[in-house]
Amino acid sequence: MDFYGLATTCQPLNSKRLPSSSPGCIPGVYDENSRSTDLTDLKSLTLRGPDSIFGLLSRTGVPNLTQLTLCHLVDTDRDDTKLTSEWTLDLLKHSSPPISLLELDKLPINHLAYKHILASLPLLETFSIHKSGVSEVSFQTSNRPNGLCPSLKRLDLKCCLDLVRGLFNVHDFGTIRQSMLEYEQEVEYIDRQIENYNRTIQQLLRRKEQRLADILRCKEKLTLANRLPIEILIQIFEQYILDDLLDKSSLKRGPLTVSHVCSRWRQASSDPMLWSHIHSDILITRRAAFSLINMWLSRSRDKPLTIELALSRLTSPIYPTTRAILEEISRWRHLRLKSRILWSLNDFLSACTDPAPQLRTIDIEVVEGVDPGSTEEEMLGLQEVFAGSPHIHTISITHCVLPNPMSLPVSVTHLSLKLPSQALPVSQQSILRMVSLLEQLPKLETLLIEVPLSHHTDFLLDAEDHHPVDLLNLTSLTLSGPGNIFGLLPRIKVPSLNHLVLSGSMETTVNQNTGEWLFHLLQESSPPISHLALVDLTIDDTMYIRLFASLPFLETLGVHDSEISDTAFQRLYGPNNLCPLLKRIDLRWCRKLSGAAIVDMIRGRSAEYRGSADSSTLSTPISEVTIIHCGLVSEGNISKLEELTNCRCRRHKYDDMCSQSFKPSSVLKRMLTQSRLPDRWRCCGSG
Repeated sequence: MDFYGLATTCQPLNSKRLPSSSPGCIPGVYDENSRSTDLTDLKSLTLRGPDSIFGLLSRTGVPNLTQLTLCHLVDTDRDDTKLTSEWTLDLLKHSSPPISLLELDKLPINHLAYKHILASLPLLETFSIHKSGVSEVSFQTSNRPNGLCPSLKRLDLKCCLDLVRGLFNVHDFGTIRQSMLEYEQEVEYIDRQIENYNRTIQQLLRRKEQRLADILRCKEKLTLANRLPIEILIQIFEQYILDDLLDKSSLKRGPLTVSHVCSRWRQASSDPMLWSHIHSDILITRRAAFSLINMWLSRSRDKPLTIELALSRLTSPIYPTTRAILEEISRWRHLRLKSRILWSLNDFLSACTDPAPQLRTIDIEVVEGVDPGSTEEEMLGLQEVFAGSPHIHTISITHCVLPNPMSLPVSVTHLSLKLPSQALPVSQQSILRMVSLLEQLPKLETLLIEVPLSHHTDFLLDAEDHHPVDLLNLTSLTLSGPGNIFGLLPRIKVPSLNHLVLSGSMETTVNQNTGEWLFHLLQESSPPISHLALVDLTIDDTMYIRLFASLPFLETLGVHDSEISDTAFQRLYGPNNLCPLLKRIDLRWCRKLSGAAIVDMIRGRSAEYRGSADSSTLSTPISEVTIIHCGLVSEGNISKLEELTNCRCRRHKYDDMCSQSFKPSSVLKRMLTQSRLPDRWRCCGSG
């Protein structure tokens, strides 16, 4: 409450207010004749003003007061005002209030009066003094046992100039120094103990590491790799090194890798078969190339060698490392050569003068092209170079010029020809030269001729007058490229052909006669084709029907990026249906083929639909169908297909390119690593 604007009382709900005026009391002037007032419910009292306002303290009874705040609003240098001290002591003496909080702000009370005031406040917990004459004399007794203010918890001193530092320290300097010495000695002792414990901890950590290593060794002994017989481990390492034997991106140094793992693996890596692979990185990426190649050759002992060389000036026959490899030509089994220019290749081949009786496969790649009409830049004939190699069965050549017709060994059974274009706008190859080359290879079983994507190489149709070449043993044929590459089909006879892949190019127009050429091949050879893939070819429905009629043994059909429609597809079911043995169908980007026609075809060939028809006219049910990006196939059609057969479908996602579905490189991989194609062949990999 406000008392004449000079005194303020902060009180709880049950506190009383002092009257704003009393008889005989002038605001701000003390009247000793005014009568005393008992405020028994008052809890908090605040007085702010000059000296005379504090006269209220001696005329007021506050037995329950807990908070007292006295603020002198006029600055004064006096510290011996007896009246203020006496009035305050009268309040504390006559009322004996349980004050726990006392705040004195600029109050003119000397240090002895402070001492008497504190002695009257046994329950004081918080004491705040601002700009006061209090000194250490006032507190000499408060910090001793049974001294003043035993309950004091918080002391707030502001601008008390007479109060010196170290007020509450009653010990003398000698005692302090002795305590410091004892503490320092104890710290030194603790440091020594810590050092001893650290040494013990380090010893325990080293023992722990040793035991963890022992545990790891025990676990290694329990692993399957360590429980396997050493012979099986060697076979696993051989598979690691031999895997993807002719994959050009694989330059493995397997024996060095496995020999650095553990002693057991090092023992297994001593098998000579693991050291029988010589790569270009061994020759040119290390300073000690000669000693390294000698280590490889010596550790391989008498095992057949696989040689992979990137030909350059560093692999010229004049270098010791290359001569060391040439001296082991009798052990060569697989040879892969890659050269930037044809000259380096011919230089190396001309140095292969000794027989290579164990040679089985040759893979050659020349990066830069030459003029196909130039005879000065033709590759040396492999039949002449390796005349002493009667067992060569697989040859792969990547070069912009077809090999000379008489240049390949007659023993070849698997041939791959990749014909990248030259720097000229359009490169041309000769169908006649190709036919002449195949005429010299009567034992051929698999043939791949490919023009890589984005390469513009066309073929001259100059073999119309040449009689067809009989390839009686050919079972797999892959032709991939633009233009007239399929003009080869009517120039060959393949009565044993089982797998046929024809892939055009999206970048160039395919000859309109492709369907006729394929039909001619089927009519003249009557091959038992069971797997057929047609990619990006210009064939109409009428020709599709004629082709299907010529394929009685067809089991797997792949049609990609085609104009085939329901008209041709309907001939695959119903009475007198074509391709009665068809089991698997792969359709991609067939824009005119409806989902209803596919569903009707699969349902028409199912056992439930055929009922009790004559078994001689029955067709094989479709066991698997793949449909990707066929615009007329709806979700309803897909649901029906899932009920009829194994179905793989993808719609409205343009992340699958037909030209990537039949990668000739994947066919080449099978050709070069197997003596025959697998029994089951799919048009697409994972779908």
